[in-house]
Amino acid sequence: MSLVDQYAEEFDRSARRNGSSPEQLDIEPAEHQQEPSLPRIPFKPFPDDCLPGVIASYVREVAVSIGCDVTYAALPMLSVLAACIGRSRQLEVKPGWWEPSVIWSAIIGESGTGKSPAFDAILRPLRKLEDRMLEEYRAECDRILTTEAELGKGRKKEPNLPPMPRYSVADTTIEALGPILQDNPLGLLLADDELSGWLGSFNQYKSGKGSDRSKWLQTYNAGRLVIDRKTGIRVLIIPHASVCICGGIQPGILRKSFSDEDYDSGLPARFLLAMPPDKITGWTDNPMPDDTEYQQVLERLINDRTPDFNLGFENGTIPDSIQTIRLSSQAREVIASFKDGEKERLVGISDPLRASWAKSAGRAARMALLLHCVESPESDRVTGDVMQRAVVLAQWFDREIERVYHNLGVCQSGDSELLG
Repeated sequence: MSLVDQYAEEFDRSARRNGSSPEQLDIEPAEHQQEPSLPRIPFKPFPDDCLPGVIASYVREVAVSIGCDVTYAALPMLSVLAACIGRSRQLEVKPGWWEPSVIWSAIIGESGTGKSPAFDAILRPLRKLEDRMLEEYRAECDRILTTEAELGKGRKKEPNLPPMPRYSVADTTIEALGPILQDNPLGLLLADDELSGWLGSFNQYKSGKGSDRSKWLQTYNAGRLVIDRKTGIRVLIIPHASVCICGGIQPGILRKSFSDEDYDSGLPARFLLAMPPDKITGWTDNPMPDDTEYQQVLERLINDRTPDFNLGFENGTIPDSIQTIRLSSQAREVIASFKDGEKERLVGISDPLRASWAKSAGRAARMALLLHCVESPESDRVTGDVMQRAVVLAQWFDREIERVYHNLGVCQSGDSELLG
């Protein structure tokens, strides 16, 4: 029995102790990771026990207060945590294979299902940290301007102000993103409650936006981004453009937003997708949870990046202080077993699903990096337990993405035979 299978059994026992039945959980041994035979794939609860304690408690309490599924809070949470880590850490799965701390997530649900309140509860602490940072930045700029005015009366030279630090952006174009990334080379979070506008911009070929898709795809792997601009600096080059994404979208809009060109490019395959069933709830006296501990986690991740981050970097360069995290022997065994399962899982399924599942091991590695940085920031080795939980999360997303594709009609005829 592999370590993944052993952990699946232990997680089943834990679920029983917590009052859940094994049938509600999505933990499957690697050799059994085949597409379900049901005509319509049922939803399985998100395995929030795999998250760090503080994070798991917060997303559960948010869900209870709003009356929505816990996935509505957990999904954007993964992107927020990954963005706070940013380019300060990367995971070496093996020599030549590195995964950055970049997660793209999209929660799918109709209006009134709790997407927006849950999204706001997850983003609010980060926005408070960003507001505080911007206040400090403005105060520093005022100090510089005052000093320059006193020392340089009569001089026409503009004062040299530091770059504006940012943690997040909203709906934006790739051209507008370039200068912000150049000033913040450790990465950003694109957080948009409604992703439809951002997705729709890729198909506007008449206005030249078609090339934006390929540039955004570079940010998923923290790759080299080159932006040709019409004004100012004509060419921006960001060596490691890292952008996490989170947001929501309605099912009908999603069907129209992902074009054939998007699927061919692999854009949907990069997203963690989830479409929990609607929960119709009435009044609840449960208040929104205190976000102090959650905010402290975000603040610590940001402070762990590099002491010079808020000062910006020249020419988009990143200091040598970025840490490479490696796998313990047990963690390597777990992800190797999971990766080996691809040989069976990727046979006989449609291209969109194959493209997504082919990234599953990489997603597991990214989530392992996230769990590690939250729980063991002083260590440079991912433990077997962390990797096992990351694999359980990756397995859940594999199944849920399959369910989303099937329910939205993305699966082709070859898949329907496997799905029954």
